[in-house]
Amino acid sequence: MKIISICIASFLAIFFYSSCADHSSQQKEVEELHDVIMARNFQLNDLIDSIELLTAGKTLDTTVLQKFDRDKIIKELQTSDRLMMKWMKDYGDSIDVIEKNEKSVYLDRQKVVLSDIKEITFSSIEGARQFLNAVQSK
Repeated sequence: MKIISICIASFLAIFFYSSCADHSSQQKEVEELHDVIMARNFQLNDLIDSIELLTAGKTLDTTVLQKFDRDKIIKELQTSDRLMMKWMKDYGDSIDVIEKNEKSVYLDRQKVVLSDIKEITFSSIEGARQFLNAVQSK
């Protein structure tokens, strides 16, 4: 009987440890994705400032106007920033209070959400750069 109790206790300890290690691994993946996005996220306000400065009081070339929507590009950059700031607040508020049995699903969902934010952020940065290049070349 004592051997069975020891086996059960050992099994539970291993199960608990592997569960925590899995959460730790998932959390690390989420935080690494966060870091990738934040490395680019710092560029958003600089790009907005550059667009506003470069186009202030300037009549844009019609070919640039046909290809790009300045206000939409700025709005996309602002949206990217807002999405990331909201995600960080929500994640910070939730990660330490979420139940252990729900943590794996929560972290998987956060990877999906961050992947979407990454796509939006990178796309908005690329659009802004293309716009700036077009304005500067005219």
